[in-house]
Amino acid sequence: MTLCIRAPGPGLYAISLLHDRDANHRFSLWHDGVGFAGNPTIGWWKPHARAAAARVGDAPTRLRITLNYRRGLFSFAPIDR
Repeated sequence: MTLCIRAPGPGLYAISLLHDRDANHRFSLWHDGVGFAGNPTIGWWKPHARAAAARVGDAPTRLRITLNYRRGLFSFAPIDR
């Protein structure tokens, strides 16, 4: 999937991406996916802003963000394909 967002200007931004699978406009740890710029390891806490940051310039900047979903009771990981 490709998503284009407009940043206020060049700089360093912490970026998160949420996948609302059931379209209820609420994030659920049980069903929905989450990913961050920089693709930090996800645990039971949000990553530090520096770990989830990406530098944006004057031109379009391409980022690859891996979405992670709950796996069992205690871990998050990408969906196996």
